[in-house]
Amino acid sequence: MTDSSLDPRRTRSRQKLRAALAQILGDRQLEEVSVDELTRAAGVSRPTFYSNYESVQGLMEECVSERLLAFKEVFAIEDADLSLKPIKRLERFLEQVLDVVESGDAITHYIFAGKGDPKVKAMSTRFTLEALKLRSESDVASTVSKESLALYATFYSGAVSNVISHLLEGSLGAKRDDLAPRLAKLIDGGIGDVLG
Repeated sequence: MTDSSLDPRRTRSRQKLRAALAQILGDRQLEEVSVDELTRAAGVSRPTFYSNYESVQGLMEECVSERLLAFKEVFAIEDADLSLKPIKRLERFLEQVLDVVESGDAITHYIFAGKGDPKVKAMSTRFTLEALKLRSESDVASTVSKESLALYATFYSGAVSNVISHLLEGSLGAKRDDLAPRLAKLIDGGIGDVLG
C-alpha cells in the first residue's frame, strides 16, 4: 500500500513510524525494537500501528523497499558512462554506494551492511544484482550466463556489505577516500591478483 493512496492522517502516521524506526535503529538492533517503543517514539497509538503494519519487521521491509527505490533513482541519474572502462564504472558505482551510506540514516546502514532477516537481505541482494546488471550490460551480460552473473552479484554484494559493515563499525582501518578504487580492483581482478 502506497502512502499516496491513503488519507493524509494515515500517511502522517506511517511517516512518523518510519522516522521513529530509523531513529531507534541508530542505537539498537531491529530484534530489540518493540511496537510499544515505536508508537511512543512516533507519537501514535498501538491500534494505529497495527492498522498500518502487521509487525515491526513489516515496517522495516517497507522502509527498506522505500530506500532501495530512492537509491535506484539516485544511481540511475548518474548511470554508468559506457565510455568508461568497466573497472572505472564499477569504481564509480561503489563510490555512489559509499556516499549514500555515509549520508544515510540507520535504515540505510542496515541495508548496506547486510543486516536483517532473509527477506531484507534478499531485497538488498536483488537491488545489487539489478545495479550490477545495469552496469555490466554491455560487457558481461552477453558473455556470462544469468546463473554466473547471479553468483557474481551475490558474492559481490556480500563482500561489499561486509566491508561497509566494518567501515560503519570503525573496525576496517581503511581510508574512505581510496576505498572504492581498492574494492573495484578486488572485484575486477579477484583477490588472487592482490595476494599474488
